[in-house]
Amino acid sequence: MRRVVSREEEKEEKEKSMGQRYIILNLTKKEFLVNSRGYWAKLAEYVADDKCTTALYLLLANSNDGSGGDIGDGENLQEWNGRWAGDKIVIQGEEADDQSPAFVTRRRLNTFTDITDPLYAALRQVNPWQIYGEVIEINDSE
Repeated sequence: MRRVVSREEEKEEKEKSMGQRYIILNLTKKEFLVNSRGYWAKLAEYVADDKCTTALYLLLANSNDGSGGDIGDGENLQEWNGRWAGDKIVIQGEEADDQSPAFVTRRRLNTFTDITDPLYAALRQVNPWQIYGEVIEINDSE
């Protein structure tokens, strides 16, 4: 015999089946970053988000000094170069609990600073070739 579930139980079950979303936390500096679209995302979405990947490389690189092949040659990215290098970083899912390694409660998370918008704004100021390699211009007149 099947049990009738409430709407809330049904909603919870549906949300679970959709998979959990994650947030990138710097426990040392009490900062966080979400994907370039501005929301918590599934792990696969972070991996597919080249802007987020670039942001993480920039934050974590301990010797990104702007020499050949590095990003961040200008003042726009100076404050972000290596900002998280050596810090304690965790990617926490929304289903994490106090049994999860390096767990951060929602209450404590409210004390963290969101660096998402200013970091992505700084990245947008950099020439694309500095981040993504050679830019190929398409000339429609040919």
